[in-house]
Amino acid sequence: MIGILCSNNKEKFYSWRLHSIFSELMKRDNDRLFVVFSILNIDLLKGKVKGFLVSKTGVMPIEADIPPIIYNFSFQKSSEDIRNLRRLSEIDNIVLVNGTNRFDQNMIMEMLCSSNILKKYVLNFSIYDKNKNNFMPREDTDYVVIPSKGSNIDKIYYISQEQKNTKIEGNEYIKRGESLDYINEFLCQRYLLFIEASNILKHNNCPIIIRTYIQRGYNGTFESLGRRINADIKIDEVVTENTDIASLNISNYIAKFIPSIGTFFIDLILDKNNAPYLLHFGGFDLWLLNNLKEKEYKKDFYKNLIYLSEFYERSQKGE
Repeated sequence: MIGILCSNNKEKFYSWRLHSIFSELMKRDNDRLFVVFSILNIDLLKGKVKGFLVSKTGVMPIEADIPPIIYNFSFQKSSEDIRNLRRLSEIDNIVLVNGTNRFDQNMIMEMLCSSNILKKYVLNFSIYDKNKNNFMPREDTDYVVIPSKGSNIDKIYYISQEQKNTKIEGNEYIKRGESLDYINEFLCQRYLLFIEASNILKHNNCPIIIRTYIQRGYNGTFESLGRRINADIKIDEVVTENTDIASLNISNYIAKFIPSIGTFFIDLILDKNNAPYLLHFGGFDLWLLNNLKEKEYKKDFYKNLIYLSEFYERSQKGE
């Protein structure tokens, strides 16, 4: 069995959603089965989980051994749940794919900057510590502002010289003189990244953000699963190909530092020459499960879970 770790009290939702994706792809009743459970329903001492079994025929309650391969599709909030997740990852002969789904964006940017090849994907940025109030935006520069952790596009703010105090599609345009006051109010995290963005591509005065979904599959290699854009526009095929290449390049390099990543997304913004730049690196996105409508995407998502599980199983056996 393959384990799916979901957020607390979401076991039934995840189970039936996964069943709707997998059932038509499972050819036989004895095909790979999935057990869905939360961190609250793991007994680490007994090595057992309680959750729901997802098969071709449906969903049913189950108590089972902790699966040897677990995909972490959860978001842990309490310190106790985070500790238990860490304990789970430390058990011998268990592989936890996506050890976390939230990443320090400053750390990710610094990783890319350590490569002479990949630093081209990073715009100039500064770290703002609210407690120290140690950064002041320049008057001649536009910025995209993001929390150091998080994945909600509605929590991305754009400081533009052209716009004044106007909210458009979840992005906040902030008056220059009051920018830090607004950001302190709307973004609750202590650390923020101010990314210099004077030359970025916009639509309706809103930065265009391309979110590419990446999944590790056959023999542990990465592939693009699809993408979505925060604007109702069509992107040229050459541009989407370039963003896919950039996303895969970034994925392969970040995996050297964070080898557990398996299903995640990369947000890119474009400059006016359509060159891509990293905005945000995130883990599992629930949007993916809710919007896997095309059969080909469903098939890719399913087979990659199977292929990667088989890859880890072979690795455990030393093959």
